[in-house]
Amino acid sequence: MLHANEDEGEEVVVERRPLIESKERGERARAREAKRPARSVLVCIGAVLLLGLLSALFLPQKEPLGLQPSQTHRRDSAKARAHRRATRTMPAATSAVPAARRTRITPADSSAVTAVRRRMRYWAPPRLVQPSAHSEHYLTFDVDCGGFNNIRMAFEYAVLLAFLTRRTLVLPPPQPWYLIDFGPFARMVPTADSARHSTYDIFFDMRALSAAVPFITTDEFLRREGKLLQRLGGKQGEDGEDGE
Repeated sequence: MLHANEDEGEEVVVERRPLIESKERGERARAREAKRPARSVLVCIGAVLLLGLLSALFLPQKEPLGLQPSQTHRRDSAKARAHRRATRTMPAATSAVPAARRTRITPADSSAVTAVRRRMRYWAPPRLVQPSAHSEHYLTFDVDCGGFNNIRMAFEYAVLLAFLTRRTLVLPPPQPWYLIDFGPFARMVPTADSARHSTYDIFFDMRALSAAVPFITTDEFLRREGKLLQRLGGKQGEDGEDGE
């Protein structure tokens, strides 16, 4: 700051540097005072950790209450001796097996191996003897009332039975299939009254089936054997009380 000297007509310059330096020294002193408690805490924590480490490394560990060092040594040595005796007298693989159930495994002879392999084979040629030629008999069946998986299994069973007995398979008439033509799904009609009719040729290769099993429809079966069925039905009506 500049001040005018009226007597001499000169300007005197007054410097503030000593005042600024004293203020900075005061601020540094206050900062050191603020850091001193934190340093003290860190020093205390380090001392505690150092004492704990030294005690764990150099101080002797206490023995369990009620047992002297000689007693613990005798107990450990007794367990070790018992373990050595058990491992010497009994193999590790059969130590847990009762003595009455132990048997000696001997190599099997060729006949035993053949018998085991025969029983383990998951498929073998059928032992049934089929008729030499196709007979004039028929095998009829109906559509299963369950879903498509039940319908498929029932159809496969009927085809296999007709193949083994060499009979002509009679397919049931077209009718609604559950969960295919009607059922609880929103896109289906609720009952079979107004549903469409399904047939087996929609889902199965009937041309390939005809190479092994002959089959006909229900209408063809009635045309072939209608007179026989009427004759049998009339005879049943004569013999029975309610046969109409």
